[in-house]
Amino acid sequence: MGEQPGGGTWFDTLPGAKRLFLPMRTGRGAIGIVGIDSDKTGPLLTPDQRRLLDALMDQAATRY
Repeated sequence: MGEQPGGGTWFDTLPGAKRLFLPMRTGRGAIGIVGIDSDKTGPLLTPDQRRLLDALMDQAATRY
C-alpha cells in the first residue's frame, strides 16, 4: 500500500507548492482538514515547522 498524501512525502513531491492541506485524524478517522497558504518564496514550511504543525494538529484532534 502506498503512502497517503502528506504522509512524509510532501518535501519531495511538491517542493514549490504554496498550499498544503493535511487531514486531522483521530483513532476513528479524519475529522477535518487544515490548510496553509503562503505567498513567500522558498519552501512552505521548514521541517521543524512541519513537526510543530503535526503536533498541534494531533493535540487539536484529541479534543474530538
